[in-house]
Amino acid sequence: MGSSSNTRIVLTHNRVLVSGSKNETALYASIPLTDISSIEVSSRPRARRSAAWGVVGLFAAVGVWQVTPDARTGFIAGIAVALIALLMIADYWVRPAGVHISIRGKDTVIQTELGSRSEQAVEFATKVEDSRRKMLPNRLSNPWRNYPVS
Repeated sequence: MGSSSNTRIVLTHNRVLVSGSKNETALYASIPLTDISSIEVSSRPRARRSAAWGVVGLFAAVGVWQVTPDARTGFIAGIAVALIALLMIADYWVRPAGVHISIRGKDTVIQTELGSRSEQAVEFATKVEDSRRKMLPNRLSNPWRNYPVS
């Protein structure tokens, strides 16, 4: 399963492999299926920060237009600031909400963004749970039995 940030999550027969892009915290992570305790798929809301800065930019455009002594220069600078502010507001409306997946193990937590593919994330989590359920139980922690010598 791939994501918008070039992160790949692969389910093998006995582990989950995550290979990330350079902007992720982990470039590569691996966790055995037996160590996975939970998988959380959650939605990430849109980035409100760009919308807030866009509104601030619109007020700044009016301020630049009013404060500049030359009318023509103030008008051009105000239009430039307003266009940048409108681009930031448009970014808020155009960018979809994302999906965040968190795989928790005994000692590790792997977290990554998956873009806007919530159906694929839930399907992947279901496959991991099914694979864990189908694994044969390991009855011995040590693969070799120590038989008494007599």
